[in-house]
Amino acid sequence: MRDSKRSFHRLGEQGVALPLALLGLVVVTILVTAALMTSSTEVALSAAHEAGTRGLYDAETALEHTVARRAAAQAITDASYPDTVGGTPYSVAAAVLLKRPIIKVDSFLVRRTSYSLVSAPGSGRGRRVGAMVDAVQQILPFGLHITSGAMVGTDNVKLPGKSYVITGQDSSSCSTGDVSGMVVAADVDTSKIGMADEVIGGIEQSSVDKLGFASFVLGGRSPDQAAMAASIKWGNLPGARTLTTNNLYSDPTLPRDSWMNWGCPAGIILSCATDPDTAYYPVVAIRANPGSEIHLTGSGQGVLIVIGDARLNSGFRYKGVVVVTGNLTVNGGTSVLGSLVALSDLTLQDSTYSTSGTTETAISGSGEIRFDRCSVQRAQDAANGLLLDSAPSAFPEPTYGWFEVVR
Repeated sequence: MRDSKRSFHRLGEQGVALPLALLGLVVVTILVTAALMTSSTEVALSAAHEAGTRGLYDAETALEHTVARRAAAQAITDASYPDTVGGTPYSVAAAVLLKRPIIKVDSFLVRRTSYSLVSAPGSGRGRRVGAMVDAVQQILPFGLHITSGAMVGTDNVKLPGKSYVITGQDSSSCSTGDVSGMVVAADVDTSKIGMADEVIGGIEQSSVDKLGFASFVLGGRSPDQAAMAASIKWGNLPGARTLTTNNLYSDPTLPRDSWMNWGCPAGIILSCATDPDTAYYPVVAIRANPGSEIHLTGSGQGVLIVIGDARLNSGFRYKGVVVVTGNLTVNGGTSVLGSLVALSDLTLQDSTYSTSGTTETAISGSGEIRFDRCSVQRAQDAANGLLLDSAPSAFPEPTYGWFEVVR
């Protein structure tokens, strides 16, 4: 019989090359694409890293530029300082972190303030860095040598007697005892002071003569130099407002930024509706126009310096130190709690005068000048604080506490 099994024939290799070639082409394409993608990604990552690193160092450069410029200018405060690095605008924001207590070093008052500085690109995009820096300010202290209710550097003193009280009796919480009611310059003839026996605590003669008395009372400064510490200035003084009237009314109910808010004396003013902060002790300086007399009414506290003639009108109430270089008239009804410094003719009136236009009206009243150690000390501290605020800032150390701001 014939074999019935099927016969098998081996297939040939014709037609295999094309599929293999296509498969190889696909594999190569995938490899090349992957290589291209990897390469382009690496380039992008590298560019991004380079840009980020450049932005980091540019931001740090802007920060260091700002510190160098502030050091050269010897001034820094809460503010934003612009800079441009590599064509990119930056803003360096400075903020106070800590104001350390004022200390005395040798004969200087010294204050160290720590600032935080953050540098950021103006576009808002990019890396931001920050650091800290210390600024040191120092001044010769505003040392008020106030030791009585009235410090007087003139022979011409007119007192009205019992209708007006000048006293060294101190009832303040920081008192170390009563003092003289009045201290006069060494060369003042006390026998010419009428009603001197009415000064409670008596009259004491200083070791300093009239020529040096102002500098002695103001801690080595002239009245003009002391006026430079003022935060509120009127008349012909640097940074002052022009005096368009000789009548100034200080009102503690006005907003704090008003030039006529001279503080609210606690215990004298019962209500300070818009300014309840009794720690506000400004320094006010007024230079009277030539040939004119400044008339003062209202209330305030701190240090008040009038360069020229002045009249304290009825109802004028002040806590701190009032200094007048010219002729001073104090009307009845006036109260000074702290000390009154008169460097020229001093007249205390039995009656008071309120000026309206060209008319003066006499009003009866009594007044008081009473020594208060606490008020004098607060006024002095306020003056020193203002002097330190305007003093040059030194940067004794480089930046520290470097950090990157993460968003």
